[in-house]
Amino acid sequence: MNTAVRTWREALILRAERRLPALTRLRRPEPLPVELHRRRIYILPTGSGVGFGVLLAVMLVGALNYQNNAALLLTCLLGATVVNSMLSAFRALHGLRITRIQAGHACAGDPLPLHIEFDSGRRARQALCLDVDRATHAFSLDTRGGETTLAMATERRGWNRVPRMRISSTLPFGLFRAWSWITPEHDVLVYPRALAGPPPPPDEDDGAQRAHGDEDYAQLREYHFGDPLKRVAWKASARHDRLLIRELEFFGKSLCLLRLLLELRCLELQLHGLILELAGVYTRLVSRAPQSHAQDHNQRSDYYIDAERNEIAGIFRDDEVNPLDENQVSRDEPKY
Repeated sequence: MNTAVRTWREALILRAERRLPALTRLRRPEPLPVELHRRRIYILPTGSGVGFGVLLAVMLVGALNYQNNAALLLTCLLGATVVNSMLSAFRALHGLRITRIQAGHACAGDPLPLHIEFDSGRRARQALCLDVDRATHAFSLDTRGGETTLAMATERRGWNRVPRMRISSTLPFGLFRAWSWITPEHDVLVYPRALAGPPPPPDEDDGAQRAHGDEDYAQLREYHFGDPLKRVAWKASARHDRLLIRELEFFGKSLCLLRLLLELRCLELQLHGLILELAGVYTRLVSRAPQSHAQDHNQRSDYYIDAERNEIAGIFRDDEVNPLDENQVSRDEPKY
């Protein structure tokens, strides 16, 4: 049900744009700044406003029928509130100026941020709505103006025209909607979408599709984005219902050479890493060697110092001879 109503409403709006261009502001793009004045602001009651108007009509009939002055007074006060609501909705847009539109960066298919600057004319404006591409963005402005950001849908790369925008307000009670159409003459740049990865290498299964002709080519492979169209094999593509590219023999040899160079580079890096590891092990061994040598030297020096003081006797066993003990040496010599 909602889909049917939405479709009927869109068809009605399109027909109104063709029949009544002044009502929908279907006009040529206009340069910035754009000011909203009384000749381009339109007001219609909302669903709540229509229901409230029916209620006031019933109250008026009942008050007149029963000649109830209190009911008449209440109906008149509510009617004055409705008129004041319509005037407030009009004043929320009257005098508003769009001074600048600045676009961000986005790729094709991604939402493009648009920064729109407003001049509020030294009057605070609350609860404004900006509709772009069926997306509604609500914002408010203070007395100094302000800026709001909304997303613009992008479908193709390159320069794109900013779509038509509708700015509206339902202040203060939502009984009336005041709106105005804005078609700024402003273009934004959309960057192309980057590929997910580099083009894949030729498929090895395509070797069965080798052929020889005027141009000596190695094989056929599937078309990838960015391949030159002059290398498309149109006859083979028609037979297989897909685009095929001729891959020349030169490119096949170059690819093999490139793979060989990459493998050699990997081996060189591995050998370099092994040499660095061996150098680290050798450095650690060399750093530990002086410490052990110093310890051995200290032990030997202590030994000789003790030997000069004749205090090494306890080091040797009983059956051993201290070569530095002269008395023991003379006792062991034979007597003549």
